[in-house]
Amino acid sequence: MRGKKRRLSERSHVFLFLNTCSLEDLPDVTSGVFDQSKCPGQNIDAVCNVTCSPGLYPDYSDATVCRSVDGKKAEWMVENIHECKDYWNETIMACIRGYNGRVIKDTDNIEDCKDLCVQEQSFICLSVDFGSHNCYLSSRNRHNIDSSNDFFVPCYANEIVYAERIDIAAWSSEVNTCEDGLGYLWSGSLIDLDSCKLICSQTIGCCSLMFKNGLCHLNNCKRTPSNSCNWVYTERIDKFCPIK
Repeated sequence: MRGKKRRLSERSHVFLFLNTCSLEDLPDVTSGVFDQSKCPGQNIDAVCNVTCSPGLYPDYSDATVCRSVDGKKAEWMVENIHECKDYWNETIMACIRGYNGRVIKDTDNIEDCKDLCVQEQSFICLSVDFGSHNCYLSSRNRHNIDSSNDFFVPCYANEIVYAERIDIAAWSSEVNTCEDGLGYLWSGSLIDLDSCKLICSQTIGCCSLMFKNGLCHLNNCKRTPSNSCNWVYTERIDKFCPIK
């Protein structure tokens, strides 16, 4: 009888082992970590979240999930490379006028200018103009300047290029709305609301989003949400958008 109990105990131990992910096996994160204090458990469907270095944001998915496929040993799901980055839109031949917070001369290229923007301590740098080895840092971007007439495409000065940082924090409070298909830019499956926000931040023309049960909808407008439905709705407050 004792032997039988021992064998049952051993089987239970093996079953527990197969259905538990080890915190020591969490994936690597570039410029960040999987914070074990943000892992509520190690069993199947447990979620662990990424903590990024200050000023950086997770690349699409900021979490990993404990999964077991076909009865095999549970492992942390790795569908993409987990990376914390500082995001920029594409560089274009343009500039904003009248909002320079600082000018740094003898800058080699636009990428170095972007790095100087990220490193700026005296104000929060949101965009850069670059040309003739001059790097112009600004606390504004083309979406929140006082007048759209201050943004020039192309720039009034020759060979000036423009780029702006993407900030996923500039969102309205979250409310409920109905899924009505108005102004869709993109729709797809994502792990959480923050990932949906990040995709919107990186998508030209995205003004708002709706999220429910892992499904993300991006919209090219803002709207007056209804409180009768269970889609989460939030909109960007760092840019001007049409309201429909």
